[in-house]
Amino acid sequence: MAETIRYDAAEGGRIEADFYPGGAHGVLLAHGKVFDKDSWAELATGLQGAGYTVLAPNFRGYGESTGDGAPKTYAADVAGGLAALRARGCGPVSVIGGSMGAIAAAEAAIAGLAGEVALLMLLSPRQMSAPEDLAGGHVAFVVSEDEDCAADVRAMYDACTAEKSLEVYPGAAHAQFLFDSDQAEALNQLIRDRLQAASTAAA
Repeated sequence: MAETIRYDAAEGGRIEADFYPGGAHGVLLAHGKVFDKDSWAELATGLQGAGYTVLAPNFRGYGESTGDGAPKTYAADVAGGLAALRARGCGPVSVIGGSMGAIAAAEAAIAGLAGEVALLMLLSPRQMSAPEDLAGGHVAFVVSEDEDCAADVRAMYDACTAEKSLEVYPGAAHAQFLFDSDQAEALNQLIRDRLQAASTAAA
Protein backbone atom coordinates (compact mmCIF):
# COMPACT_ATOMS: atom_id res chain seq x y z
CA MET A 1 0.00 0.00 0.00
CA ALA A 2 1.30 3.44 -0.92
CA GLU A 3 1.16 6.90 0.61
CA THR A 4 1.87 10.17 -1.19
CA ILE A 5 4.93 12.10 -0.05
CA ARG A 6 6.74 15.15 -1.35
CA TYR A 7 10.44 15.92 -1.33
CA ASP A 8 12.70 18.71 -2.49
CA ALA A 9 15.14 18.25 -5.34
CA ALA A 10 17.93 20.54 -6.52
CA GLU A 11 17.24 23.24 -9.11
CA GLY A 12 13.88 24.15 -7.61
CA GLY A 13 12.02 20.86 -7.77
CA ARG A 14 9.24 19.93 -5.38
CA ILE A 15 8.49 16.31 -6.19
CA GLU A 16 5.34 14.28 -5.60
CA ALA A 17 5.92 10.55 -5.15
CA ASP A 18 4.20 7.33 -4.15
CA PHE A 19 5.96 5.78 -1.17
CA TYR A 20 5.60 2.06 -0.44
CA PRO A 21 7.19 1.36 2.96
CA GLY A 22 8.88 -1.99 3.39
CA GLY A 23 12.33 -3.26 4.23
CA ALA A 24 15.79 -1.73 4.40
CA HIS A 25 16.57 -1.95 0.67
CA GLY A 26 15.09 1.09 -1.06
CA VAL A 27 14.18 1.09 -4.75
CA LEU A 28 13.45 4.23 -6.77
CA LEU A 29 11.38 3.77 -9.95
CA ALA A 30 11.96 6.49 -12.58
CA HIS A 31 9.27 6.68 -15.26
CA GLY A 32 9.50 7.27 -19.00
CA LYS A 33 8.24 10.23 -21.02
CA VAL A 34 4.74 8.91 -21.74
CA PHE A 35 4.32 7.43 -18.24
CA ASP A 36 4.05 8.75 -14.70
CA LYS A 37 4.44 7.44 -11.15
CA ASP A 38 1.18 5.48 -11.37
CA SER A 39 2.61 3.34 -14.18
CA TRP A 40 4.83 1.60 -11.62
CA ALA A 41 2.02 0.58 -9.24
CA GLU A 42 2.01 -3.13 -10.07
CA LEU A 43 5.79 -3.52 -9.89
CA ALA A 44 6.01 -1.33 -6.79
CA THR A 45 3.35 -3.32 -4.96
CA GLY A 46 5.08 -6.57 -5.85
CA LEU A 47 8.45 -5.30 -4.65
CA GLN A 48 6.89 -4.01 -1.44
CA GLY A 49 5.42 -7.46 -0.87
CA ALA A 50 8.88 -8.93 -1.37
CA GLY A 51 10.26 -6.73 1.40
CA TYR A 52 11.55 -3.64 -0.42
CA THR A 53 10.74 -0.01 0.27
CA VAL A 54 9.78 1.64 -3.02
CA LEU A 55 9.58 5.27 -4.13
CA ALA A 56 7.90 6.14 -7.44
CA PRO A 57 8.16 9.89 -8.14
CA ASN A 58 6.57 12.06 -10.79
CA PHE A 59 9.25 14.04 -12.56
CA ARG A 60 8.73 17.79 -12.33
CA GLY A 61 6.05 18.80 -14.83
CA TYR A 62 4.12 15.57 -14.21
CA GLY A 63 1.20 15.35 -11.79
CA GLU A 64 1.71 17.73 -8.88
CA SER A 65 5.51 17.83 -9.12
CA THR A 66 6.71 21.38 -9.68
CA GLY A 67 9.79 23.14 -11.00
CA ASP A 68 11.38 23.60 -14.39
CA GLY A 69 10.20 20.55 -16.32
CA ALA A 70 13.17 20.36 -18.69
CA PRO A 71 14.69 16.86 -18.94
CA LYS A 72 18.08 18.24 -17.84
CA THR A 73 16.63 18.65 -14.34
CA TYR A 74 15.36 15.08 -14.00
CA ALA A 75 18.67 13.74 -12.69
CA ALA A 76 18.18 16.03 -9.70
CA ASP A 77 14.71 14.51 -9.18
CA VAL A 78 16.29 11.04 -9.05
CA ALA A 79 19.01 12.22 -6.66
CA GLY A 80 16.44 13.88 -4.42
CA GLY A 81 14.39 10.69 -4.34
CA LEU A 82 17.39 8.62 -3.32
CA ALA A 83 18.11 11.12 -0.56
CA ALA A 84 14.49 10.80 0.57
CA LEU A 85 14.85 7.02 0.75
CA ARG A 86 18.07 7.28 2.73
CA ALA A 87 16.46 9.81 5.09
CA ARG A 88 13.79 7.19 5.78
CA GLY A 89 16.38 4.65 6.84
CA CYS A 90 16.94 2.80 3.57
CA GLY A 91 20.26 1.31 2.73
CA PRO A 92 21.19 -0.01 0.25
CA VAL A 93 19.31 1.91 -2.44
CA SER A 94 18.76 0.99 -6.09
CA VAL A 95 17.22 2.64 -9.16
CA ILE A 96 15.18 1.20 -12.00
CA GLY A 97 14.51 3.65 -14.83
CA GLY A 98 12.64 3.39 -18.11
CA SER A 99 13.73 5.35 -21.20
CA MET A 100 13.71 9.01 -20.10
CA GLY A 101 13.85 7.83 -16.49
CA ALA A 102 16.79 5.57 -17.33
CA ILE A 103 18.64 8.53 -18.83
CA ALA A 104 17.91 10.63 -15.72
CA ALA A 105 19.14 7.83 -13.45
CA ALA A 106 22.28 7.38 -15.54
CA GLU A 107 23.05 11.10 -15.57
CA ALA A 108 22.58 11.28 -11.79
CA ALA A 109 25.07 8.44 -11.39
CA ILE A 110 27.54 9.93 -13.89
CA ALA A 111 27.44 13.31 -12.13
CA GLY A 112 27.89 11.72 -8.72
CA LEU A 113 24.47 13.00 -7.59
CA ALA A 114 23.11 9.55 -6.82
CA GLY A 115 25.71 8.59 -4.24
CA GLU A 116 26.36 4.90 -3.72
CA VAL A 117 23.76 2.86 -5.62
CA ALA A 118 23.60 -0.92 -5.25
CA LEU A 119 21.82 -1.56 -8.56
CA LEU A 120 21.28 0.77 -11.49
CA MET A 121 18.86 -0.90 -13.94
CA LEU A 122 18.43 1.00 -17.21
CA LEU A 123 15.53 -0.01 -19.46
CA SER A 124 16.19 1.18 -23.03
CA PRO A 125 18.16 4.38 -22.38
CA ARG A 126 18.50 6.17 -25.73
CA GLN A 127 21.54 8.21 -24.73
CA MET A 128 23.74 9.34 -21.87
CA SER A 129 26.64 11.74 -21.66
CA ALA A 130 29.48 9.48 -20.46
CA PRO A 131 28.68 5.78 -20.06
CA GLU A 132 32.32 5.15 -19.15
CA ASP A 133 31.71 7.17 -15.97
CA LEU A 134 28.69 5.19 -14.79
CA ALA A 135 29.08 4.04 -11.21
CA GLY A 136 27.14 1.57 -9.12
CA GLY A 137 27.40 -1.78 -7.46
CA HIS A 138 25.97 -3.22 -10.68
CA VAL A 139 24.72 -1.53 -13.86
CA ALA A 140 22.12 -3.62 -15.70
CA PHE A 141 21.21 -2.62 -19.25
CA VAL A 142 17.94 -3.94 -20.71
CA VAL A 143 16.76 -3.55 -24.31
CA SER A 144 14.61 -5.26 -26.93
CA GLU A 145 16.57 -6.52 -29.91
CA ASP A 146 14.41 -4.83 -32.58
CA GLU A 147 13.86 -1.38 -31.05
CA ASP A 148 15.56 1.58 -32.69
CA CYS A 149 17.91 2.29 -29.78
CA ALA A 150 19.24 -1.28 -29.50
CA ALA A 151 22.58 -0.52 -31.15
CA ASP A 152 23.05 2.59 -28.99
CA VAL A 153 22.33 0.62 -25.81
CA ARG A 154 24.87 -2.03 -26.81
CA ALA A 155 27.45 0.70 -27.45
CA MET A 156 26.77 2.29 -24.04
CA TYR A 157 27.06 -1.13 -22.42
CA ASP A 158 30.41 -1.69 -24.14
CA ALA A 159 31.66 1.71 -22.94
CA CYS A 160 30.56 1.18 -19.33
CA THR A 161 33.48 0.18 -17.11
CA ALA A 162 31.47 -0.68 -13.98
CA GLU A 163 30.31 -4.18 -13.07
CA LYS A 164 27.58 -4.67 -15.65
CA SER A 165 25.19 -6.94 -17.50
CA LEU A 166 23.13 -6.72 -20.67
CA GLU A 167 19.77 -8.40 -21.18
CA VAL A 168 18.35 -8.40 -24.72
CA TYR A 169 14.75 -9.49 -25.16
CA PRO A 170 13.03 -10.55 -28.38
CA GLY A 171 10.73 -8.04 -30.06
CA ALA A 172 10.60 -4.26 -30.18
CA ALA A 173 8.94 -3.26 -26.88
CA HIS A 174 10.58 -0.11 -25.52
CA ALA A 175 11.42 0.30 -21.84
CA GLN A 176 8.28 0.16 -19.66
CA PHE A 177 6.25 -1.23 -22.56
CA LEU A 178 8.11 -4.48 -21.86
CA PHE A 179 5.78 -4.95 -18.89
CA ASP A 180 2.88 -5.22 -21.37
CA SER A 181 4.70 -7.63 -23.67
CA ASP A 182 5.40 -11.35 -23.77
CA GLN A 183 8.65 -10.59 -21.93
CA ALA A 184 6.93 -9.23 -18.80
CA GLU A 185 7.44 -12.34 -16.69
CA ALA A 186 11.09 -12.61 -17.66
CA LEU A 187 11.69 -8.93 -16.92
CA ASN A 188 10.00 -9.13 -13.53
CA GLN A 189 12.12 -12.15 -12.66
CA LEU A 190 15.27 -10.32 -13.79
CA ILE A 191 14.38 -7.39 -11.53
CA ARG A 192 13.85 -9.66 -8.55
CA ASP A 193 17.10 -11.54 -9.22
CA ARG A 194 19.18 -8.38 -9.66
CA LEU A 195 17.75 -6.74 -6.55
CA GLN A 196 18.38 -9.88 -4.52
CA ALA A 197 21.97 -10.01 -5.75
CA ALA A 198 22.41 -6.33 -4.90
CA SER A 199 21.04 -6.89 -1.40
CA THR A 200 23.41 -9.81 -0.87
CA ALA A 201 26.41 -7.86 -2.15
CA ALA A 202 25.61 -4.92 0.11
CA ALA A 203 25.15 -7.06 3.24
